[in-house]
Amino acid sequence: LGVVPINWPYPISTGFIAMKTKLTLFVSVLAVALFGMGCASSLKEGLVYQYSFDRGAVVSEKDSVSVDVKELPDGNEPRTFSIWVKSEKTYTHYVMIARFDTGNIDGTGKHFGFSYRNTVWGWTHRDDLQSNTQLPSEQKTHMVLVYNGENLQIFLDGELKGGKKVALQTNPAKGIVLGGSTSQHKPFVGSIDDVRIYNRALSAEEVKALYELEKPKAQ
Repeated sequence: LGVVPINWPYPISTGFIAMKTKLTLFVSVLAVALFGMGCASSLKEGLVYQYSFDRGAVVSEKDSVSVDVKELPDGNEPRTFSIWVKSEKTYTHYVMIARFDTGNIDGTGKHFGFSYRNTVWGWTHRDDLQSNTQLPSEQKTHMVLVYNGENLQIFLDGELKGGKKVALQTNPAKGIVLGGSTSQHKPFVGSIDDVRIYNRALSAEEVKALYELEKPKAQ
């Protein structure tokens, strides 16, 4: 049996074409929305710590915020640190978030967190990752550091800003410190809010969904 072509005897109206185009666009938008909802719903998986401060935890030259975190990922385990930061001073070197033990910033000397040295860095002591992105002053920035067991990635405001292969190996720590200082880092001055720690590596889509979920309405 052959295929018999059918010639539609009437012209297709521009209204029909417009309706078809709108329907295609609607389906595309709906698909993106449903995908985003799926990513947002997964943001509770592997969440070992979450805290939102009232208008942000204010950190100054003299004050830092230390938080005990149970089940903090260690060794080479995958992990994700997510914070919102607003800097009030543009120092050359400072720490925004890090693991700590016995009251010091990761006294073992093996770090994981965010530091600032002219640009935002993923801080791991020996395999630091530079984002080549400066932190704007007086403006909230969403910062996410992701380690999947092999690779380290930095995301700023939902966008990937750097990645490299890292052999991370951190010793057990008591919790995290927001702000703080070391012999090479001055204290961070500003505010930190919406802290999240995961015992897994968030995907790029989940990082973007988290940014959209938490970003200020005016931004």
